[in-house]
Amino acid sequence: MEAKEHLHNLLNHVWNRKVNRKLSLQLKQGLLVTSLPKGNLQEAEEDHDFAIDSLAVLKKMNKAGLSYEDQLNYAFLQEYLLQESRKVDLWWAEFPVTPYTLYWMNIYAQTLFAPFSFQKKDDMDRYLHLLHEFGDAIYTVLFKLQAQAKKGWYVPIPALPKIIELLIQLQQTIPALLTVTPTRLHRLDKSVSMSFSEQVDQTITNRIVAAYQELLTLLQAQEYQSACPERVGIGQYPGGEEAYRHLVRMHVTYDIEPDKIHLIGLDQVRQLTEKMRTVRESLGFQGSEAAFMEHIKTSGRLYAKSPEDVEQRYHFHLNRLKPLIHDYFHTIPKSIYQVKRLDAAYEASVAYGYFDPPSSTNPIGTYYYNGSGLETRSQLTASTLIYHEIIPGHHLQIGLQLENQQLPAIRRESMELTGYLEGWAEYGAGLPYEMGLAHDPYDWYGRLLHERFIAQRLVVDTGMNVLDWSLQQAKEYMAKTTIESAEQIEAETLRYSTESPAQALAYRLGYLKFRELREKTEKSLGSLFDRKDYHEAILSPGSLPLYVLEEHIDHFIKERTQ
Repeated sequence: MEAKEHLHNLLNHVWNRKVNRKLSLQLKQGLLVTSLPKGNLQEAEEDHDFAIDSLAVLKKMNKAGLSYEDQLNYAFLQEYLLQESRKVDLWWAEFPVTPYTLYWMNIYAQTLFAPFSFQKKDDMDRYLHLLHEFGDAIYTVLFKLQAQAKKGWYVPIPALPKIIELLIQLQQTIPALLTVTPTRLHRLDKSVSMSFSEQVDQTITNRIVAAYQELLTLLQAQEYQSACPERVGIGQYPGGEEAYRHLVRMHVTYDIEPDKIHLIGLDQVRQLTEKMRTVRESLGFQGSEAAFMEHIKTSGRLYAKSPEDVEQRYHFHLNRLKPLIHDYFHTIPKSIYQVKRLDAAYEASVAYGYFDPPSSTNPIGTYYYNGSGLETRSQLTASTLIYHEIIPGHHLQIGLQLENQQLPAIRRESMELTGYLEGWAEYGAGLPYEMGLAHDPYDWYGRLLHERFIAQRLVVDTGMNVLDWSLQQAKEYMAKTTIESAEQIEAETLRYSTESPAQALAYRLGYLKFRELREKTEKSLGSLFDRKDYHEAILSPGSLPLYVLEEHIDHFIKERTQ
């Protein structure tokens, strides 16, 4: 068998297994869901074993005999399998009860159970089976917490109140999404549907609600809480520092030490603070940064009056960009985009918002924004935020990737390479200002403010997780380097230290890598440099590990200079 055929067989094999084990991919492709992942250690061990076996197969291939495109496929698959091979170590290092790690419960309830269609009796049997498995998955959260405790991993005290509050909310809201009303069963025999409804109600009460209650009982117990550390950061736990280094590598996708990241962050914050001072002076303002923010408040620029006002601001910035986009890109996605407010019930657990990319079942990319607490939620960074989320950020990049039929499915549907995805979104969010849309100095100031917010993450994330920073120290640093409210700073510092350590590093480090590669390309090509060609070279392969992307740009430069 030729190396190409061997590689593509493995790509397809890994992809099919990924689809079979990931609910979001099944729903995205409109497939019939027959089982749910549990998130237990056994699944992590199976993923690890599969990855090790597949890596062994991959290494036996004649890589030198592959075309350039297939060498990219090889590198992508190798990185994916390396990350899968660390599943067991990272399973232990992730608390399963944070707002980020519990979000799957809302996704399951809203996208699988609430819209479930009942056409025949088999659908009722499948629904009951999935409902039981949903209960099993909740109990897995409980069992994981108990197993982690035996290894010395307890949820930090500062994170407990929000976690308990969220679990109480889920216990109250999830059952309503799982309940099956009689109108949904109108196609089925009434006596059968009545019996089915009773079974559903019993399962919800005895399995789902009970599972939430057992979770709450564990976390609220004096025995558990007395063992919880006052400190935050995973470096304090057995094996935590090594796990953090694995997480850095997973999200950033190139090798870099935490202490170096910390120093880069400090330097970036210093540079951006100086740029912000220069903007203030250009406006004739000689006061402090805090005084300038008070000045902006009185101008009405800082806060939106309503969710409709938020959307109007987003659309204003997007509409300004539309006439200029083709000057920077050869290709833009065919899929359209929209901006919508989050369901109010979930706004408390989502800090800002999130982008939901288009798919075969939903061809519209949607940015869901948080429309609550507008009196403390600054809109000064609205332009750079919407450029990050929509165009030229996530929607442009992900849309092109999903529409690229030349890519194998596993690459076309890849959403795990945080360094590339968030790095591109940050790089893309800066392009409108290069296009000349920074004529309003307040918008430019907002961009710099946003960049500094992203840069300070490099400092506090590494600080809390491996450099012995206290939570209070991190909060004080954030208070000096952001305009976030005390509540938001609380949420952000817990996110970096407890919910998803190292994930937030990928935004600024990814951005810096994209800028570095562009500067390298401009310098190497000189008069031959064309920004549209460069962006095509960056975007056409879809998301890649950043070390592979760097090799790809070297290849692009070599081709242009030969």
